[in-house]
Amino acid sequence: MPLRLRSGEEVLSFLSTVTTFGTAVDLTAAELSVEAFLPADEATAAAVRRG
Repeated sequence: MPLRLRSGEEVLSFLSTVTTFGTAVDLTAAELSVEAFLPADEATAAAVRRG
C-alpha cells in the first residue's frame, strides 16, 4: 500500500521498505530496523529531487 501525501496541488506517492539488522548472537543489533520511503513514481521522484 503506497503512502500518499498531498503537497499543494501535487500528490506524492511513496513505497515503504523495512530492513532489519542483527543476528541472534549480537544483542546490540537485535531488533534494529530502518524504514525507508522510496518514490513510487517519476513525478514523486522529481518533486523530491527539487527539494
